[in-house]
Amino acid sequence: FDGLSVITKTGGFGEEQILINAVEYLRNRTLY
Repeated sequence: FDGLSVITKTGGFGEEQILINAVEYLRNRTLY
């Protein structure tokens, strides 16, 4: 999953950003 790698790469941006990316990733997943 590309989304998972993106979430792990955002570790330097803080936990909140990781959660935001996770939510956005799940939203994009439901669209397809």
